[in-house]
Amino acid sequence: MATLPPLPANAAAWDQARNAFAKSILMDTPLATLAEDLDVPPWPVSAPDETPAAYVYLSYGQAIAALAARGLPPAQLEALITILNETNAFDQPFGEMMDELESAPDGALDEGSPLIRNLHKLKLPDAFPLEFSGLSPATLELCRQENVVTLADFVGFGSRLAQSVIVSGDVRALLNALAQKDEAALAQILPLRPGHPGLHLLEALALILRSLPPGRPQRP
Repeated sequence: MATLPPLPANAAAWDQARNAFAKSILMDTPLATLAEDLDVPPWPVSAPDETPAAYVYLSYGQAIAALAARGLPPAQLEALITILNETNAFDQPFGEMMDELESAPDGALDEGSPLIRNLHKLKLPDAFPLEFSGLSPATLELCRQENVVTLADFVGFGSRLAQSVIVSGDVRALLNALAQKDEAALAQILPLRPGHPGLHLLEALALILRSLPPGRPQRP
């Protein structure tokens, strides 16, 4: 009777990656979407149900079989491990802060909340108007509908939203950048100059210009 070959060494890496990802709020996010947000090759299968949840509850052998059923080679598991690990590393500070917020009464944000503390450490003013930020038009419209006007309003609103639904796009990007005090990422949304606390006029003008629609070509 033929015996199965032993599992490769990366079986342990698979178990470590899937166990670490098991509580992620991104469990049902398509892998193709997660790969787009990382510096990794595209995930070859695009489908709403092609998510981490389709794999992380499987053993190494079962995961290999699930990949094969989709026409993917065993080596694709290495790419999946990378996506899970890098997504988890990016998401961990955000998740830790959400755990802290959940322990607060009604998810309230006060001066001692981690996001507000980071806001002040970076010398970002609570009252900064969102209309002068680099948030997308769709996010700004959502904020207007919810009467979210300032940066502090947004931090509170985004945090409460993240406790009830999976947030993505620039809502998550801004909250995550604050969670990690990632000045380079914050500078994509706020007039921040990495390495220099506070907000800056030139960066504010650059954000405004970047948000303007392309000019119409002039007629000769």
